[in-house]
Amino acid sequence: MKAQNLRDKKPRNEIMLFETQGVTSQLSVVYDSLNNTFSFPEAEPSSLRLERSYQRDSGKPKVLTSLSADSIEGTFDPDAFLKKNYEHVISIDTNTKKYQGHKISICTCYHVPKKLSTHRKGIPYTHLVSYVILSPVDDVNPEQIGWSLVIENHLRPAKSTSKIAVIVDSEKDSLHEYNIRRKAYFDKYYLPGNILMHYASDKDTDSLAGEMLKMCHNFSNQLHQYMLKTKLSMPLLKNGNKFHKGYFKVRLD
Repeated sequence: MKAQNLRDKKPRNEIMLFETQGVTSQLSVVYDSLNNTFSFPEAEPSSLRLERSYQRDSGKPKVLTSLSADSIEGTFDPDAFLKKNYEHVISIDTNTKKYQGHKISICTCYHVPKKLSTHRKGIPYTHLVSYVILSPVDDVNPEQIGWSLVIENHLRPAKSTSKIAVIVDSEKDSLHEYNIRRKAYFDKYYLPGNILMHYASDKDTDSLAGEMLKMCHNFSNQLHQYMLKTKLSMPLLKNGNKFHKGYFKVRLD
């Protein structure tokens, strides 16, 4: 079955896109053969992004990954693109389930503990934290609640100046607005200056971003199954707000 899936896998296309610094009559590309990177002198800083997609049967592209650069340099390899532009990467995914008659959302975060530049081949990642969110309201995306729990409880308090890529699989069309701080990523929260958000699908299993999201998805499902199997009692929650009735944290020991 796996071999059949590999044969049926549609070819991937990688393209780099950017906006220019105003009206221009020319576009330049500088290729660094030593590092296999491209730079675009006329690009508006931080507008460069790499998109990986495949063509649907309808003829329209299905975007699997969309990574934003923090410079005017990039490469067509998604993992190398992240290493070129960021020091750290984390992934956040939230799954919504039913539990004991309640709607719950399980947010899971994975991270690469060491700097990306320290890894040559194979980038290891591990579980950072999970949150179980009780009764998120219907008119708010639970993914965004999950983002806020990770960013505001773990990333912002660290006051790090390291460049961090946050990989998500939701709100793709709004991520640029969050990244340039034109729009809050959730409620009143704007991204810290050292963080940019990126889109990936857990179907993109050939990339670090897709693999990390897949692990988030799998862990959340496993946690839900564990709760069902053990009939875990929900703790008394006193941290609810207008978006949910509270949350509790789950960490691996």
